[in-house]
Amino acid sequence: KMARLPRYEAGRVQAAGIGQIDFAGMREQARFSESIGKMAAFVNREVQEREIKRTREEEEQNATYQRIQADSLKTAYSIQVNDIVAQAKQSPELVSMDQVVGSLADLTDGFMASAESLDKETAAFLQNDLLSISAIHAENYTTYHQQEAVKKLKAESIQGLNQIAINSELYSSSDSFSPEGVEKLAAEAEQYALDHGYNAVSAAKEAQNLREKMSKNNAVYRYSKLVTLEDKENYINTLKIPGLTIEDIAPVKRELESQLNQERRNF
Repeated sequence: KMARLPRYEAGRVQAAGIGQIDFAGMREQARFSESIGKMAAFVNREVQEREIKRTREEEEQNATYQRIQADSLKTAYSIQVNDIVAQAKQSPELVSMDQVVGSLADLTDGFMASAESLDKETAAFLQNDLLSISAIHAENYTTYHQQEAVKKLKAESIQGLNQIAINSELYSSSDSFSPEGVEKLAAEAEQYALDHGYNAVSAAKEAQNLREKMSKNNAVYRYSKLVTLEDKENYINTLKIPGLTIEDIAPVKRELESQLNQERRNF
């Protein structure tokens, strides 16, 4: 028997030959693909980092812009607050606290409305700064107002008490002089002093000084009504003033003795 060919050969089918596989090229291609992947990841990270950086820079720029706007408003506000207080201090008439505080409040409201264009955090800080500035200047003007009010009241009290003293001097140099009249004028002076800022002790002292001054003036007036040198000398030697001690009367007696000596020299 002849040897039989395999079935695929009998059908004239030939087995395909398997060529040599290039494993080195495949590895190179794999490494290239890996490099491309790493490069893509690197580029993606770079893009993300640049985007984050750009966003951060934009935020910083916006924050800087917000601060500049807030500082600008704060500076303008401080200037106008200073103007309000300065004009109040320079006014010929003493400007009331209510008027100054009202002007500051109106100004503050206007600037707070402008602060609404800023972000909430910056606006909140700015509004707090404006209120602090306003409070400081209001306190400053309060101190000034109190000091000026005391000065004005004191000037008025001195002027008023001086007028009472003039009236009392005229009264003590008249024949209508009496203890009742002295007490009336003294009470008037005391009440006037109390109404113009004096405490009770100081007001009572003003009244007592007025009593003593009127009594001394009246003693001099009564001396001037005497005619003879002898009567005047006796008057000085026996002089007594109700409510005054010997020490209180001593200056009056020295004044009258000086007058008497001058009259004797003239005579």
